[in-house]
Amino acid sequence: MDAAKLSRIAHAADAAGIARTTLLSAVERGEVRIYRTACGLPLVRQEDVSAWALVERKRGPKPAAS
Repeated sequence: MDAAKLSRIAHAADAAGIARTTLLSAVERGEVRIYRTACGLPLVRQEDVSAWALVERKRGPKPAAS
């Protein structure tokens, strides 16, 4: 994994044009993978976030991660 391709959640969400809370919800549901640093900081790949943001989804409550 190239660490240069990892971003903080807020930065990745901003670059993809979505809300930080929307990305956090996707991470909690397991739709976007996170990588943790040694100190526990969650990071995401910008490529994954951008691809996820382009997918059309139905509005409304989403099922929780199992």
